[in-house]
Amino acid sequence: MPVSLRFREVSRTVELRLSEAIENSLEGDWSVIVSRSHLDGQWHLQLEGTVDRWRVVLPSFEDATLEQLSELLAYLSSAEGQGDLPFGPAGRRQTGDIIAISA
Repeated sequence: MPVSLRFREVSRTVELRLSEAIENSLEGDWSVIVSRSHLDGQWHLQLEGTVDRWRVVLPSFEDATLEQLSELLAYLSSAEGQGDLPFGPAGRRQTGDIIAISA
């Protein structure tokens, strides 16, 4: 199964930018749901692989942030199912302004 993307209340422009970053970074079977918080305006990605699940918080869609997202997703994809990886407390990983938390 390839990468499956679902967008909730996301403009077509945002959808295109995120689709490219996500599809070019993840390998294997992943389901990704993208939504925007009505409270703080940040973007949230729910990633579900065959073994691991993550929640990722994006503060913006600046080019630098999307590059950080690509790096983070490639790392999570390569680490899928390996367990003992160098994540911070409570399964937390941060790349620049982006935070990923093991779900």
